[in-house]
Amino acid sequence: MKVYLAAPYVVRDPLRLSVAGVVRAAGHEVTSTWLEETHDGPGSLGTAPALTLQQVAEHARDDLADVERSDVLVQVTSNYCLQAGWARVADQPRLMTGGRSVEMGYALAHDLPVIVLGQPENIFQRALSLHASTSLGVIRLLRDLVENQGHSRPTNPLHR
Repeated sequence: MKVYLAAPYVVRDPLRLSVAGVVRAAGHEVTSTWLEETHDGPGSLGTAPALTLQQVAEHARDDLADVERSDVLVQVTSNYCLQAGWARVADQPRLMTGGRSVEMGYALAHDLPVIVLGQPENIFQRALSLHASTSLGVIRLLRDLVENQGHSRPTNPLHR
């Protein structure tokens, strides 16, 4: 299964070393090319003020293309990042930049299943996704999706 990992950019390195590694070890492909980007620094977070508008647009297009290439999106919540020790409470504003919410909406618009890793933070995460509290829980849900050919997610109330 092709998996897009959506998380705050500030936790890119621990995400790549942990969740992405577990997903790959379980035989899935991670489509999140942002995990390998090298333009990081304080100016590349949030609205990325250190980058030109053209660079930012290119990164946004790349991320959305990566979501489109996926079979499922895994969104990591900020509370999971704090609980995992990837960030401190003082880093909370850097965890709330919002790009992952756009990616989740894009996945839902493309009728992709969404798995939320961590406590849901909004009604969309709560109602329109599957939930896992650990990376192994994500692997179990991916296995279920493969076995059920994507039909084990909650019915999307937007499509009633």
